[in-house]
Amino acid sequence: MTCSPNQSKFTTAVRVGQGYDPKLNIRPINGTQSNYVSALGYNVNNQYADSMFNSCVHVTNPSNVPSVKVLCGPYGHECTAQKWITFMNDIQNGQAAYDVQVTFSYTAMVGMNYKTQSCQEKSYAGEPACACSDCPPSCLAPSTPHSMEKYFKKTFGPHYRLEQLNITAPHSSRSIYEQFTTSTDPADQKQIPFGPILQKSILHKILTLQRSINQLTAQYNGKTITLQDICFKAPDNKTCIVLSPLNYFQNNHTNLNKEAFIAGFFLAADYHDHLMSCVQHPNTNDDRTYLRMSCLGTFNGPIIPWVVLGGYDAYNYLNATVATVTFPVMGYPDDVQSLNETLAWEKEFFSFMENYTSHAGDLSVKYAAGFQFELREN
Repeated sequence: MTCSPNQSKFTTAVRVGQGYDPKLNIRPINGTQSNYVSALGYNVNNQYADSMFNSCVHVTNPSNVPSVKVLCGPYGHECTAQKWITFMNDIQNGQAAYDVQVTFSYTAMVGMNYKTQSCQEKSYAGEPACACSDCPPSCLAPSTPHSMEKYFKKTFGPHYRLEQLNITAPHSSRSIYEQFTTSTDPADQKQIPFGPILQKSILHKILTLQRSINQLTAQYNGKTITLQDICFKAPDNKTCIVLSPLNYFQNNHTNLNKEAFIAGFFLAADYHDHLMSCVQHPNTNDDRTYLRMSCLGTFNGPIIPWVVLGGYDAYNYLNATVATVTFPVMGYPDDVQSLNETLAWEKEFFSFMENYTSHAGDLSVKYAAGFQFELREN
């Protein structure tokens, strides 16, 4: 859309501005006032939209969630090509530089309509195709059981196990947050409900528990085993993947406490505003609040709201009553040393959680580990 020499066939200037617009970071050039497009009309052929969507639909991010679901924002549960492209071009997503108003056409000759490659095809000569692990339906797998096993190990990598906490706060209550606004219009005075699990004091306690688990060690054959030794990591990052609502704050108590003020005493944003932004735009590194904080986890990947929160109605993630914290760890069934190291750490995990849940206080915690998810609780 941006670079095509045929832009005039599928884009139109819907709204034109002049001069200076700080929101769009548009400034005068050499002191002269310039015209600029502040809203663009974009016509897309449905066949092109669907083929582009189908090419990417199986690609996953480090959280093992299909990437298009992340890029679909609030439509992640029921993402389609049309919802995906619309959200990607919406200035409210925190990433688009300006507003793009998308129209889809079923007429073959109307709208942007280029050839797209299937998942396993190269886009350009000399560039690699997507990994086979990102296109399972498109790849041809070996037919014999032995070759199939070797194929899946090579393609999809080692198995991983899950250490998981499902946490509620039975003594906490829902609260109402009044969002800051400079408007005097009653329609702009927003009051947003937050579920009992998303109260700041509760989040601090969950983070303390999470960090305690992160520091657990075990002994195996004279070797000290830490979570860092066995955790599942993103390919280009040495940080453990931890799926938790606290990773919207990079698992940091200080970030959770951050506040932004205007004129020295008007509270303009705090953790409420950050959460509101992050559950809608988990892939952004700028929450577009006065805090200007990243929503990305410590492993530089997005935290998907329906993975770390539960007990909400429809897509109202902020009404959550359950927080889920997941530590994916490596489990190599055919590597006895590695598997036993993981099992030794899991044993310490169970021992710690049994002791923790006996005096958990404000939190009620169910926990599980390994391939067979046997939930335990206080």
